[in-house]
Amino acid sequence: MPRADDLPSLDLGFIGTRCTTNPLGVKGCGEAGAIANAIADALAPFGVTNLTGPATPPRLRNAIGS
Repeated sequence: MPRADDLPSLDLGFIGTRCTTNPLGVKGCGEAGAIANAIADALAPFGVTNLTGPATPPRLRNAIGS
């Protein structure tokens, strides 16, 4: 079984690339909507119909009412 000291050393780098489809040059985060929907679905049985972000533990507890 290979171990970490059996691997060659690695040089990592970052090359930033501007997004050309919007004026800010940034890319969107489509996963955020999916996470928000999952939280809303999970809280629906508790009667929570509206939750403003960010979804921190204290906000979730307050929304549930416990």
